[in-house]
Amino acid sequence: MNGWARCETKEIFYNGHYYNVTEFIKRHPGGEGIIDYFTAKAEDATVPIQQFHSRSIAKVHGIMKSLPRRPQTDADLLEVGDPQKRERNKALTEDFTKLFLELQADGLFEPSYFHVAHRILELFVLGAVGFYLTTQANSIIANGIGCIFLFFAQLRALGVMHEGGHLSLTGNPKVDRLLQTFTLGPFVGISPTYWRRYHSFHHAQTARVKYDLDFETVPLLLLNVKVLDDPKKQQNFIMRNQIFFAPFTVIVFVVYLQTWEWQEAS
Repeated sequence: MNGWARCETKEIFYNGHYYNVTEFIKRHPGGEGIIDYFTAKAEDATVPIQQFHSRSIAKVHGIMKSLPRRPQTDADLLEVGDPQKRERNKALTEDFTKLFLELQADGLFEPSYFHVAHRILELFVLGAVGFYLTTQANSIIANGIGCIFLFFAQLRALGVMHEGGHLSLTGNPKVDRLLQTFTLGPFVGISPTYWRRYHSFHHAQTARVKYDLDFETVPLLLLNVKVLDDPKKQQNFIMRNQIFFAPFTVIVFVVYLQTWEWQEAS
């Protein structure tokens, strides 16, 4: 995505000011693609930056102070599109911020170490029992039960790795990433770095076709009917008959996640 500002200058709008990120974008630890999303017209990066960096916002503000910035002008407001849409987005953002602050005041974002320990122990037990029954037992029934245990271990690991990837398990980013690596690698079979990088794109532009990479699952899975706005995709036989191919395509998609994507990331 190209920067919208003049002379190829890339700017993001944050808390009433435009920040020049033309040079910093190449050094952004999360990759330049995320920032590129917010250099487009009508994009407000205020809430995304605060949410993505909620545990390191002081450091982020320190970095932003070093960047060239300018205040928003009337000319900028004319460039960002429909005033009514802008007001609706502003109201939605205000509602979200109000809800976030209420939940934060209730302590719902504070880590529970007992809960985290319980979930990690659960994975150990499920994984150990499943591994033992599938590799050491001489009974087909026991092997089948072991597969069920491994299935639930993988299923439960998805939740742990997701929260670890969001740095919302212990409140310590290094520990959370370590826990995510432990669960995502051995239990799920996907590269943690690859998952974090591309899952960030999903949260930067959630449910927006052509931006949210979680929608890049066609033709195997059609997650949003708006994808079919593309005339070429409307002609795809699998996409037009999802209900009939669902059991097969889901299995193929899971295998794809655990093989091809992992190889690409490594």
